[in-house]
Amino acid sequence: MFTVKGKIGRRTYEITWHNGVIQGDRDIIPEFHHQAEVASGHRLSLQTLPEINHLKNGYSVLQLAEIIFDSMSVEGDLPEGPGDRLEPGTIQ
Repeated sequence: MFTVKGKIGRRTYEITWHNGVIQGDRDIIPEFHHQAEVASGHRLSLQTLPEINHLKNGYSVLQLAEIIFDSMSVEGDLPEGPGDRLEPGTIQ
């Protein structure tokens, strides 16, 4: 579980992700759903895998937050990215 506090302009929003569920400020949740839908089946970055539902993957939710927010902070248990699980010397 982790919480993201993000800013867009002067406004601060908060979302929490836990076991595939995102909750938080009602004004920003639809933007996460929209961005996840747009990215469905695609990578969000070189470190993410193509996902059908990015909101089920905590690492993808962090990537979406970076897209949506101008600035942000994260508290809690940060999810591993796909590259974090590779052994040293592994070629992707």
